[in-house]
Amino acid sequence: MSYSHIFVEALHYGAATQPCGQSACYGYIAGCTAVEIQWIFKIKLDYDHDRQLSKTVAVICRFITSDGVPAFPWDLHAVDLGVQVWHANILGDTEAIDAELLSGQLIFIPITVHGSDYWVTVTHNHDRTEVDMEVTDD
Repeated sequence: MSYSHIFVEALHYGAATQPCGQSACYGYIAGCTAVEIQWIFKIKLDYDHDRQLSKTVAVICRFITSDGVPAFPWDLHAVDLGVQVWHANILGDTEAIDAELLSGQLIFIPITVHGSDYWVTVTHNHDRTEVDMEVTDD
């Protein structure tokens, strides 16, 4: 069964492939990895004649970043602000995850800098503590 949107821990997520889900098709997994949610399915499996397994899965593509993303004025405070920059229109491979792994909503901001397109994401969570973003000492 396919869904246009679901709620996980009272947060709304939608499928990019469904008109009713497109406004909520971005989110985080593993605390700070931004993803686009392509589809949402409920999978049911009958077994032993009278038993059933059921799981809701999200088919996602991860946002991609690299050292090639330029520095921005907010970089010194990016962790505190919950801001990350990703390559625009470049997504990772399609993968299916347990929908319960969706861990937060984000604000999606497309920008162009010196002719290159980027996606800026900002954590959008006012009701609970976000998982801290990974900080590296490069």
